[in-house]
Amino acid sequence: MKVKSRQELYGKLTPTKKRKKAIDWCMRFLWLDMDSMSDGPFYELVAEYECIVAYPGDIGYNFFATPSVESIEDLPDPDEQMRDVRARFKEFQNAARDLLASFEGMMDQAGKWLKVDKTMQFTVMVGPSGRYSITDEDEHDFEYSYGRQIAQLLKGNKFNDVIRRCPVCGHYFAVLTKHGKQVCSNRCASLQTARKKFDENPVSAKRRRNIETYFAIRKKKGDTEAGLKSSLRRYIRTRGYSPEEIPRYIKVFIDSH
Repeated sequence: MKVKSRQELYGKLTPTKKRKKAIDWCMRFLWLDMDSMSDGPFYELVAEYECIVAYPGDIGYNFFATPSVESIEDLPDPDEQMRDVRARFKEFQNAARDLLASFEGMMDQAGKWLKVDKTMQFTVMVGPSGRYSITDEDEHDFEYSYGRQIAQLLKGNKFNDVIRRCPVCGHYFAVLTKHGKQVCSNRCASLQTARKKFDENPVSAKRRRNIETYFAIRKKKGDTEAGLKSSLRRYIRTRGYSPEEIPRYIKVFIDSH
């Protein structure tokens, strides 16, 4: 799979889009299952980190850089290199989760501070109003790092003004506009709407649970895929289900080839 070039990932972005893309990456990264990612998407994840999150300036940083070698035998083993990078990114992910949890835990503790970058004396503090401020004794701009991307997002804001948890899936997401998003994605917005609709209609909610239970039982009994699709279609037809009463994942299963 072709990985997007640095020019595609960074060079053509406006400062606003670059900032949004970096924050979107930071939020998405917290919940990714890197063990289940195939090599192509993982390479792209790393490339985005190198080009947008770690270094907003295109100065270059390559986890998969190829060293100078005297012969082909001296090249690193690709599988071993991939395992090493995945392990490093999983450690990085755990650190990112801990960092965001620390920032969240500070929000009601006026005067609480956290040194994000000890080398460059970069500190984040919560003021009496609950707004976050930053100090950078070495006067470095936000040049790199996950921690500084999040700190810049929090600067001058309260935590919940710019970072929230999705009530549907529980993932963190950033609020980057004045409209104040309530969920993390269009998918979760649709699920929230559907959930509200069925909560207001107990009959439809019960019918929805019935077909979910039927699907689970037939699947557990070991029906073939073709047989299960046929029985589901018959169940839906004989009981007069409307499209809105059928869970999306069952619709996808029935329509899959």
